[in-house]
Amino acid sequence: MSTVEFHAIESPTRGEEVEVSVLLPDGYDPSGEPYPVILQLHGGGGTCHHLAMMAPLYDAMFSQGVLRPCVVACLSAGASMYIGFEEFVSKELPAWLASQYNASSSADKLCVTGASMGGYGTLHIAFRHPDRFCALAAMEPAIEPSYEPEPPDRRSTWWRNDVSLVADSNDGEGIDLGFVDQSPARTVRDDPEALRSANLEIYLEVGDQDYTNLHDGAEFLHRVLWDHDIRHEYHLVRWADHVGRSLLGRTVEAHRFLDAALGGGLSEPTDLEVPGDVMAEMIKIITDPDFVHTAPDDRTLLDIFNGPYGASAHALMYEEMRATAHQDPDLQRNYGKLPATKADS
Repeated sequence: MSTVEFHAIESPTRGEEVEVSVLLPDGYDPSGEPYPVILQLHGGGGTCHHLAMMAPLYDAMFSQGVLRPCVVACLSAGASMYIGFEEFVSKELPAWLASQYNASSSADKLCVTGASMGGYGTLHIAFRHPDRFCALAAMEPAIEPSYEPEPPDRRSTWWRNDVSLVADSNDGEGIDLGFVDQSPARTVRDDPEALRSANLEIYLEVGDQDYTNLHDGAEFLHRVLWDHDIRHEYHLVRWADHVGRSLLGRTVEAHRFLDAALGGGLSEPTDLEVPGDVMAEMIKIITDPDFVHTAPDDRTLLDIFNGPYGASAHALMYEEMRATAHQDPDLQRNYGKLPATKADS
């Protein structure tokens, strides 16, 4: 089983001690290859003890091969929405982990994730320091569907009317509404090239029945990322509420993405030399209406595309046809420019 340790570390940028928890995987080796690092940002009302509650889940993900063994860290950020913790999370905490544990200090081995308030913090910090992280996984982030703050009596902002939850300052009185002025979508809009040029893998997800309507903000951010041609993975999870019983499986999927990013991604090769017989058989299966799968040992279309030459063969088959669109500048984009889906009323 993994072990969780607790510390209070001095933060020069915060001017105070910050409580931190660190999870070490089962069989932790203090002298071998440095472990990748995942920063787990707790949600509203949480503390660094959130990581101890997640330890059984991390054990399961490690043992099932969902996630390679990592050093995982969590900090107590109060109700700050992680405003003011940008330098601590992106620089100070990773450096401290590397000095105290066998944890990598390299940006290509550092991930950040969190749900709700932690999802906001994940986006807020990683978008401002995209060169410091390999990947982020923002789950049901507390973001709004706009670049600018909206009144607190709208579909996506009504929860801000809870005076017990929010405050104009963060002196222990609740969430600092200053976070509303620091939209992750606006960070993308104002400097998209910083994200496009960084090696930051982005995972964004939310339930489509989120009680606080955070799916509106996630959908908006997805479209902003799309329009600015920034690669990302996005999930609008059917039947899922905010937190709720679906969150466990969704957390596993988010970490599966982080593991893939730590391994360099899952892109299929398209530059392999495809043998002529493989290409001929693929063309026959696709184009021959009389081809019938009869024998148990016949290869199916799925077999061929999943084979060692599948991706390359697929690309080569349509190479000439694709070239007919070479004059369209949008062909050079990751994502196409899409028209509005509804006329302004």
